[in-house]
Amino acid sequence: MKHNLLLRTVSSIAIPFIFLFGLYILFHGKVSPGGGFQGGAIWATALILHSLVYGATETRRIVSPKLLQFVACTGVIIYCGTGLVNIMQGGRFLQYNAMLSNPHSAQFLGVMLVEIGVHLTVFAALSLTYWRLVRE
Repeated sequence: MKHNLLLRTVSSIAIPFIFLFGLYILFHGKVSPGGGFQGGAIWATALILHSLVYGATETRRIVSPKLLQFVACTGVIIYCGTGLVNIMQGGRFLQYNAMLSNPHSAQFLGVMLVEIGVHLTVFAALSLTYWRLVRE
């Protein structure tokens, strides 16, 4: 598919919008649970599309498996760190009210941090799974 001009043109236009849509899903998830997982899956889909159209070597040059491992670990640290901050503030693991004095702000901040952690972890884990399948 590397030599198909139509696919390269359409995907080069679509991939940034797919990433943007993944961010929209992430930030819309603060209203309803699950935005982080779906947004991360959408980001992984954009990476896989890039790999299918431009080739795995080109995509690996842009986003290496080591970088994806770092992103996955960062997502887990953000998720767990949010819970640990709550514990250090005298609350329970994901009891967001302990983070800030205003309960609404604390709820918003806590949910967004957890969703960002999930988003990054899902994106990296699905992308690494794809790299493993491509390699084999």
